[in-house]
Amino acid sequence: MADFRITRDAERCVACNECIRVCPQSGEDQAFPVIREHPEEPPDVVHIENCIQCLRCLDTCRASAIIFENYHEVRQVLVDSYLAREAGKII
Repeated sequence: MADFRITRDAERCVACNECIRVCPQSGEDQAFPVIREHPEEPPDVVHIENCIQCLRCLDTCRASAIIFENYHEVRQVLVDSYLAREAGKII
């Protein structure tokens, strides 16, 4: 089985950083974020092992610059439980 990878097409990326904003694993509360932002540079995938493969970054990228390779869709029940937990923090 091939390794899971996320790549960014530097030619297409417009450095809007929306992928970072929607990634549940790239927030300030994450010691090792999946995607990291450098001032005035495009986003950088750094800790792919923490990716939950929710595909939010892929769905959000308006430039179609994100490429997922060899991913396994996370069971929807895991995604739903994560969303419920996050919603509980807001309510």
